[in-house]
Amino acid sequence: MRIGFLLLFIFALNAAFAINEKTVQFGKEQGLKVKQQAFDGVDFSFSLKDLKIKENVKKGQLYTELEAENFIPNGKIGFPALPSYKQLIEIPMDA
Repeated sequence: MRIGFLLLFIFALNAAFAINEKTVQFGKEQGLKVKQQAFDGVDFSFSLKDLKIKENVKKGQLYTELEAENFIPNGKIGFPALPSYKQLIEIPMDA
């Protein structure tokens, strides 16, 4: 949820200042961490180190691209290519 609000805020800043390329720094570490484990569930936390924001013009339309380290674009052709982070996690049998 936080990442969604953060991305919305970044898009708003990007539109207001019309930048070509900018890197927003969030922290020193990036990755997925387990915050809490319990019998009925697991609580995860994700940290993002930085985010690159680029403006591109294609076929006369302005597009904003988001890039982050170890992220890949996700989505179907013609839809927004939002960066996504994928990591396999191990779940014990009969969990």
